[in-house]
Amino acid sequence: MSTQIAWMLLSAILASVFTIGAAWLWWRKSLSQEIDRLLDEKSALLGDEIERRVRQGVIDGVSSIPSVEVLENATRTATRTGAAIIGEGLSAILGRKNKKP
Repeated sequence: MSTQIAWMLLSAILASVFTIGAAWLWWRKSLSQEIDRLLDEKSALLGDEIERRVRQGVIDGVSSIPSVEVLENATRTATRTGAAIIGEGLSAILGRKNKKP
């Protein structure tokens, strides 16, 4: 009699474990599919938003470029400054004194 009860309990436990395992696998698969679907949906929306923002950024950047005269003056100033820095460095290396006070 006790052997029959032990077999019944063992079979009930095994049936429960297999049922829970099968339900967990099914839930995990369906959850994975739902997550994949949501990611695909959101990435499409996010991709469109990123593309729109990049396009607007390029338009804003191009429209904010200063005029040609301002760019030429800035280039001349940067060139003069660079030449002065290099000249002072060479003067210091070669031991020459600056003519300017």
